Amino acid sequence: MIGWMARGLRRGAQGALEALAEASRERAPRKSGSLRASCRVETDADGRGGRVKYTAPYAAAQHENAGVRHRDGQAKYLESAAKDPAVRERMLSALAAGLKEETRG
Repeated sequence: MIGWMARGLRRGAQGALEALAEASRERAPRKSGSLRASCRVETDADGRGGRVKYTAPYAAAQHENAGVRHRDGQAKYLESAAKDPAVRERMLSALAAGLKEETRG
């Protein structure tokens, strides 16, 4: 892969995943704030992949249990953010910005 393109993909993927993380944090249930604080973004070294994850021990249970009502937040907080067209648009914009920035360098 061309060097500038690889750098742009890494930069863009990081920005796209940060946008997803931010949107999912806003939707995550908040009782103590620990779940939202446990959100992490990881990108692969080659920029071709990455992930948003929650490290709190109860994160998966909170995400999957749609039967629980939360005063602040919701179940499926990461999944619903990933499916939201507005969030996807922010992710695509971040990816494009990363590539565009490297063409200026």
